[in-house]
Amino acid sequence: MPAIHAYQMKGMIENHIQFSPEVAHEVATDGEIICPFAQIEILRLFMEGIHPKRLDYMRDSTEELFSETVTWILDILGESAPKISDEVKQKMNSKVQEFVEKKLFHKWEMEKEVYWRSVLRMMPSFPKDEMASVAEILVNLTKFMERITPGPETVGGPIDVAIITKGDGFVWIKRKQYFDPSLNPRLGA
Repeated sequence: MPAIHAYQMKGMIENHIQFSPEVAHEVATDGEIICPFAQIEILRLFMEGIHPKRLDYMRDSTEELFSETVTWILDILGESAPKISDEVKQKMNSKVQEFVEKKLFHKWEMEKEVYWRSVLRMMPSFPKDEMASVAEILVNLTKFMERITPGPETVGGPIDVAIITKGDGFVWIKRKQYFDPSLNPRLGA
């Protein structure tokens, strides 16, 4: 089966490229593989149906809400029944945290998995040109999101798109020109 081996270039030392292995994936027999490089947030949004930062916020705020609610209830009970000790409060808080983690968050993860599994099931049925379009759209969406959100823009400029298949080998689908074709008619467009 095909495999992807990606490396992160670290620089040059004495005219030798220094790199480290970043990603190694083998395509399973069912063909289900999508391999992100660099920024993965938009791919996760596409695959899981929710942005990772939004999910982190939901997890943190939900856990905080449950914890504060239990503490508030126990404080009210403690006023009327002072025998409720800090030990009971700690046990209750840890149990609530366990319920939130094992029940609620687990259900969220299962729902995400249902979503991304359906995306993965659809992908192998796409023609090659549509797969290339999906890749280009995800890069463009990442580029757009970086442009409108705070922080440095690390994705930009024109996008090259190629397909590598066993039968056709490496084929350009879309390639930016490093020169103006109208100024170089002998090279063609």
